[in-house]
Amino acid sequence: MCYSAQIASRARTISTQTGQPFEEALRRLIELSSRRWTSAFGRPQVTILQDSNQADVATWTFLGSWIKDLKEAGAQTAKTGVCRAEEMFDKPTFKNAARERRCLIPVEAYFEHQHRGKLRVPYRFYRPNGEVFFLGGVWQKWNQETTFAVCTMPPSLLAKWIHNNPNNASGPRQPVILRNREEAERWLRGGGPETIKDLLQVREDDFVVAEITENQNDQSVGEIPTEPEGRPKNVIIRGQMDLFG
Repeated sequence: MCYSAQIASRARTISTQTGQPFEEALRRLIELSSRRWTSAFGRPQVTILQDSNQADVATWTFLGSWIKDLKEAGAQTAKTGVCRAEEMFDKPTFKNAARERRCLIPVEAYFEHQHRGKLRVPYRFYRPNGEVFFLGGVWQKWNQETTFAVCTMPPSLLAKWIHNNPNNASGPRQPVILRNREEAERWLRGGGPETIKDLLQVREDDFVVAEITENQNDQSVGEIPTEPEGRPKNVIIRGQMDLFG
């Protein structure tokens, strides 16, 4: 998964300051805020849900107790900004958090780049109805700081077609997406790999769609080379009025 997402990172602060329910603060924040890119490589502070009633502002880089200082923490970002969900119960870095400290990351979209020769074309993945959805993650305390990683899984045809980086040794991936309240609550309950096995099954549907978007500097991608063959139906062509026509 690309280290980019649109995150409602101030909802918890707004809720605390105003007494507004967190879910309402999150909804209003996303409605009012402009779309932006958030990258794990900057170790941003974003909002995560640790259970259905508790939110926290966390740093996007999972840090273990063995990390000594901020310099070493920064070097961990490329390694622990994401974790492979199907392996996390066996990995020393993540195995305790995988069972005991799973979390949700509320997003309105996430991003991947498609490689077309030397050009990287940014795509935005989002719900066709515009609703916020949740990515699955794991969290961990480091000193007094809450840190987290986004969990990834094997890709759908849509994600595979876009996440085609030839230099990625592990191949295409996508984030774990929780599609409804029941799935979100089950993810938060914790437990062993059997508790989320079905959530890691590839589902080929239109829960999320994707379209070419703008880059981090809000500049047009310009002239775009011919796309790879085999475009899935849930890719929206710029200017297309009918999502799936």
